[in-house]
Amino acid sequence: MPKFLKKLSIRYVKWIILNFFSKNPNLANKFSIYNIAKSFEEIDGRDLILMKDSEGFIFVAKKFKNILVAENTGCNLYKNGSLFNVIAPTSGTVPRNWVKISTGPKKICKIEGSVINLIGVHKGVKHYFHIFFDYIFPLLFFLKKYQNSQESISILVRNNPNHVQRELYNLIEENFPYVKFILVEKGAFFECENLIYFNHFHNAFYDYQRNSQISETIFGLRDLLLKKYQIPNLDYTAKDLIYISRNRARLRKNLNEKSFQKELHKRGFKTVVLEDISFKEQVATFFNAKFIIATHGAGYTNLIFSNQKLHFLEIFSKKYGSKDYLRISKILNLKRYEYRENNEFMWQAFYLNIKKILPQIDKILHELEKF
Repeated sequence: MPKFLKKLSIRYVKWIILNFFSKNPNLANKFSIYNIAKSFEEIDGRDLILMKDSEGFIFVAKKFKNILVAENTGCNLYKNGSLFNVIAPTSGTVPRNWVKISTGPKKICKIEGSVINLIGVHKGVKHYFHIFFDYIFPLLFFLKKYQNSQESISILVRNNPNHVQRELYNLIEENFPYVKFILVEKGAFFECENLIYFNHFHNAFYDYQRNSQISETIFGLRDLLLKKYQIPNLDYTAKDLIYISRNRARLRKNLNEKSFQKELHKRGFKTVVLEDISFKEQVATFFNAKFIIATHGAGYTNLIFSNQKLHFLEIFSKKYGSKDYLRISKILNLKRYEYRENNEFMWQAFYLNIKKILPQIDKILHELEKF
């Protein structure tokens, strides 16, 4: 498809229209259009945490006075003259998916005390991977590092959390009594007396060489969940060999999975469909596994609950690649292996070359006998 046709998306057309309206201050205010960002460095406030090195920022937390939060975009807004600007890492034009229009009446709530905005600007706010790596881990990192239990903190989140988000919100409230999650109604705006803006610079924050503290945060969450769910740490010989099936997934499907499963079952593997088990069971499955095989997908986010003796094999289809779980394996010091299948039938759907992958699996199983 030609590049110019790809640009003619609904989102792109909306972007053009909203930019047109934003040039008129009256219309921009009336329809709550915020398409200009102002860097947190340029706004007066009190620095709480400032982590940076020679390569740049890693994590920043800064407290600002009288900030407006908009549910429709999830953005923190700083009044700059007659208009509001989005608070962001850098000044300039904000990304397209941060700009929306609000046609209904504004319901403005005032919040005293300190507030953290975790409403989120992206559609993936409920995506399993992003729940942890965009929201929960940066929040826990801040709460552990800031450690000001004399200050109550309200945390704004969307009002329809999924079951995993609810579990995590409850867990954090139980372990940080000064923290309270507030479910935000659609279309609401908040005037925050003191807003704690924090930003984790993703690639730097999850770089095990630049931020050695992040592994403590990940293991801290794992240990809290193990304690809450009373999950025992089985002896290594009793830990499981696990195959994670993606038979209910839309993308990256193994088209001859049943034949592959038969071979794995001969070797002692159990098949798990993560969509069919509870959050507690997912934590337990990964913690008490010694070898996991799965096609790349959000299910591997559960590596954050694993024991440090875990080995895992990540299968990729020909035209898809990601280093997310390679990064996690380095942060947590896990043993990772990779297999890429070139026999792709259609986009991200493939026939696995079973004869080719089995020798690699058998070699790993032989290594596990040494533990």
